[in-house]
Amino acid sequence: MPDRSLIRGRVSEMERERQRLNTKVGIRFSNISGSHSFFESILFLLFLNIECNTSNTMTDQKILSDFKKSLRSSAWLAHPRAALTVRMWALAAVPVLMLAFSVYLDVGLTNGIGKVIGEDFINYWMGAKFALSGQASDVYDLKVFLQALESFAGTKLEPYNYSYPPNWLLLSVPLAFLPFIPALIFWTVAGWLAVFFMIKSLLGSWRSALWAVAASPAVFVNALYGQNGALSAVFLGGGLLVLESSPILAGVLLGALSFKPQLGLLIPVALIAGGHWRAFGAAAVTVVALIVVSSAWFGGHIWFDFVERMSLINQVVLAQDDVNWHRMPTPYLALRVVGVDSHFAGLFQVIVTMVAALAVFISWRSSARASVKATALVLATFLATPYFLDYDFVVVLVVFAWRLKDGEWRPWEGLALVLVLLLPFMVPPAIKLLSLPIGPLVLGWALWCTTRTPLNKKS
Repeated sequence: MPDRSLIRGRVSEMERERQRLNTKVGIRFSNISGSHSFFESILFLLFLNIECNTSNTMTDQKILSDFKKSLRSSAWLAHPRAALTVRMWALAAVPVLMLAFSVYLDVGLTNGIGKVIGEDFINYWMGAKFALSGQASDVYDLKVFLQALESFAGTKLEPYNYSYPPNWLLLSVPLAFLPFIPALIFWTVAGWLAVFFMIKSLLGSWRSALWAVAASPAVFVNALYGQNGALSAVFLGGGLLVLESSPILAGVLLGALSFKPQLGLLIPVALIAGGHWRAFGAAAVTVVALIVVSSAWFGGHIWFDFVERMSLINQVVLAQDDVNWHRMPTPYLALRVVGVDSHFAGLFQVIVTMVAALAVFISWRSSARASVKATALVLATFLATPYFLDYDFVVVLVVFAWRLKDGEWRPWEGLALVLVLLLPFMVPPAIKLLSLPIGPLVLGWALWCTTRTPLNKKS
């Protein structure tokens, strides 16, 4: 027999609930302790269930609302789970990179299918060798250059080409004094340390900087392909960091970026709009000096050889060859990936470039923080050029750390910049598997988030 006191207690509880529902929903239930219809009993229990579900839904809605607010305000970046995710990613990236390097030791220093360990670095090293031996112009002769590479590797290689201007030959000459493997190690470690110290100067913690650099997808890709994204980040990111404190040094660094002219496309717009005339002058003098010295050392004709070679390479890479399109998230190639004609894609790129230049001009004319202006310039640069690759995103880590140091985010800006940081890992599968060129969309949204609302300087 059930305990009558328990039954009476439960009935009283249900009676109180009935009275509350009568008041809340305007439906009159019979006295539960008295006679009542079966229908009223079912309806009463149904309302109890609905209210319970409503309460759970309201809880879920609050969670979603709080989550949205956290994303919008970028407060989630300070959450311990965000730091944990970065550390886990970094711990996974290091052994994966070591494993990837081991693949290139299959046949000598190659992967057995035509690629040398460090991939593109051999271009810089061999180019420096040519420059030091007085054969600098031969780097733009595809046949001669490839023969030299295959002679060194001892096996057939895929076509390599030297796509950098003569001033890069000048800057890279020190690499020729080292054997290939020590030069590759020096190149990789020096680039990594340079980015690390820039991030450390912004975050103030060597541990945070260590995890950030180790977890960066762009740093990973840059190291794997032996590329110059870290050096570009030093010149562009470093120049922007010291622009107000040391304008002459800033100008020299920004001028040195002329070895990758596509990344310096909007620098004059920014410096003129911001009234940074000393930096502008120093940058111009640096560019001219590099041209004059490289012409004097290698011969003035080398610049004509470079221009001739670039016309062919641009035709092959941008108009015909889709080998690396999945690693080039530019507006022009976004349209080419989905089958748009090259002429229309080129016109679209010109329009995007003008819009990006306008965004930079407006941002740099405003009273926005230096970190906001720098971020706008970097993002707009990637939208303005038809040619860059995933490893060039290393500089985004610098401006992201700068914005993180300032600690004041515009709506959705933190999320947008994190997505930009992830693009080197997101773009290839999106294009190869889905033919979905997401790069320019993410970059455009990030630029919009960065520039749409004024954020004044600290007083």
